[in-house]
Amino acid sequence: CMIGCPTGAIQRFADGDVDINDNCIGCENCARKCPYGNITMRPLEENERPSPEITKRAIKCNLCRGYEYSNCVHECPRGAILRVDPLRYFEELALVMEAEQRDAIEWSRGQAKQLGLLGTKQQIRQRSTWFIPASFAFGILAIAAIVAVSVLSGAPLRGSSAVGLPLGIASAVCLLAAGSQGIRKRMRNSTWVGGLEAWTQFHMVLGAVGFFAAVAHAGFQVTGVFTTLLLLVFAFEVATGITGQVIYATVPTALTRLERHGLARLVEDLYDEEGTLERTINELVLTVPAKAWRLLRQRVEATAGNLHDRMVATYDPVAAVTAAKQKLASVLESAQGDARLGHDDHNTIERVLESRCRLLDVRAQLLLHRRLKRWLIAHVATATALIVLVAFHVVTALTLVP
Repeated sequence: CMIGCPTGAIQRFADGDVDINDNCIGCENCARKCPYGNITMRPLEENERPSPEITKRAIKCNLCRGYEYSNCVHECPRGAILRVDPLRYFEELALVMEAEQRDAIEWSRGQAKQLGLLGTKQQIRQRSTWFIPASFAFGILAIAAIVAVSVLSGAPLRGSSAVGLPLGIASAVCLLAAGSQGIRKRMRNSTWVGGLEAWTQFHMVLGAVGFFAAVAHAGFQVTGVFTTLLLLVFAFEVATGITGQVIYATVPTALTRLERHGLARLVEDLYDEEGTLERTINELVLTVPAKAWRLLRQRVEATAGNLHDRMVATYDPVAAVTAAKQKLASVLESAQGDARLGHDDHNTIERVLESRCRLLDVRAQLLLHRRLKRWLIAHVATATALIVLVAFHVVTALTLVP
């Protein structure tokens, strides 16, 4: 990207970071050349334009340059992003590089030292996982305490009893504490409150403890329509949370397996590719004799497989296409007498098969993206309903029960 910039707007600083300065004229050379699609063109408002002919400007992630450390690292709920020191990282790569590249790295380190940048680079933090055992220990101890209090109380548990009332309060407190994660998500550059991954972990544990406390508050029995409804909604809330964690643990791996080129695709790009593949298949089919295609269509589509095949952990897109072509050869050979296909028709149907396989890969990715979003909609909607029910329960308990 730096080689093609006519104004030198893209610079690699002595500490290894790359950023775009205000000299950008919006020529799009860098955006077209970036192999990772990390540079985009942002339209400029009239009051932002340095001159009338400059209507857009290249932008990219600058790794939160000037801040203590990268915000995405701190905010990732799964701890999936790590910040590395480019000087150290490229120094390791230099072991397999040519001599002049090693010299360039040494020069970069020398420049950084002269400018006083070495040592001021943000600290490279190891991913901390202390909160995982801590949260589970808290959950186990809390549930054990609830069981112990319930058993040792001696009297039947009721919502207004000396034991039942504190359990109800504990359940409400756990629910509110778990819900505070929504506030934490909207806080930016707030390192003092802890990383979002730790908040997510305690969010799950607090939800489970709150549900168990609510069941104990009800005396471990379901009585009345309202109590039944409240506990069912609470149980569904916990179930959707568990489902979400399972989805977060499995879907990204499946997406990586389906992305043959190794780069993540935006949902919008996947929809565009889906439409392009559908049009390509329709255009190719029109060049095949209609009678032959009617005979072969179901067998060709069956050879390409289905969405379920693409969800299997052993699925390999490249190997699947190779195997499908081998099956297609047998299908075409067996149908040669009825279909009367020429050599060009064979090639066309093979291209249809390849496009069909890719189309199913794209649709599988879109399905996985929908799974990532839909569970959260159900989880948030259930949480809202649960808060309303708990609030109503508290109000009625304070005003109507003597």
